[in-house]
Amino acid sequence: MQAERAAAALLADGMLDEAPRTTLGGEIRTVQQVLEAYGGSQQARADLQPASLLATMGALTRLAQHIGELPVGAIGRTASATYRDRYLTSTGGTGSSTAALDLQKLRAAVSYLQQCGLQIPSPVRVKIKSSPTYNRHTPPAADVAAVLPHLLTPWHVAAVCLLWGTGARIGDLQALSWADIGQDAIIIPQDTKTGRRVVPLTPRARQGLNILREHYPGGDIWPPVRRLGASLIKALKRACRLAGVPHFTPHSLRRLAVDEMRRAGVPLEVAAAITGHSAATMMRHYRTVNPLELQQALERTRLGEVPRGELVTLDLKRGGGEN
Repeated sequence: MQAERAAAALLADGMLDEAPRTTLGGEIRTVQQVLEAYGGSQQARADLQPASLLATMGALTRLAQHIGELPVGAIGRTASATYRDRYLTSTGGTGSSTAALDLQKLRAAVSYLQQCGLQIPSPVRVKIKSSPTYNRHTPPAADVAAVLPHLLTPWHVAAVCLLWGTGARIGDLQALSWADIGQDAIIIPQDTKTGRRVVPLTPRARQGLNILREHYPGGDIWPPVRRLGASLIKALKRACRLAGVPHFTPHSLRRLAVDEMRRAGVPLEVAAAITGHSAATMMRHYRTVNPLELQQALERTRLGEVPRGELVTLDLKRGGGEN
């Protein structure tokens, strides 16, 4: 097998930590085979969370469906644009962010096989017209509190309290069972996006759990709702309108939790452990800065002042002469 022979040579030279694994035999001639080789390598990884593997395999499946039959040489020419056009046509023009992420997986697959020594052209980057803008508004705590009385059902209120009080994702909450709820902490299950973690119970999170116990006693932590996230998004949109505050989403509460922890002085690595992110990812995508913080930062650093606190007087007369 060409890929495996090249990988063995790289391993022998110390250029790879471990031998890449493929499920292929023979030459790699099509995009489909490139995707299968990369998929096999990802399935062999012991460090990959189940949710991350599922997302990767989903992307590879979509890529194979739309451009799997193309020859390898098309990767360096038309494959990316062909995938973009075929995928967006199949979705009615929506899902541009998914198309962009899928093409990232195509680049990762090609990079993997290039490391194995195969002469595969790198994908051409293409522009993808954005779908409707994702709501990245981070609400102040007062707006979230104002929305609570306008939510449709007690479980909507409970979900908002838990998201706000833990910084969890809606997918984390969906994966919970009562067995994951301790006296002082929630254990986010292993099969979630960022894996198992322990989140101490805050008063707001306890409020949400108490609402669920009171209104929905029984085996399941959530009532039988087909799509928990979609239902909560719709309920929040209505409640924000009734409360007269800017619309925010369930994921906005995760960003709010990050903001509140940072403003309270929680160390970055501790906040990251609670949310399940790396510190860099958390700060790059979730942390927002408001105008008051900018003003306070400039006041604390005293920009433009000399050490004694005296302003420097400048003589603006040209050449020292008089006007």
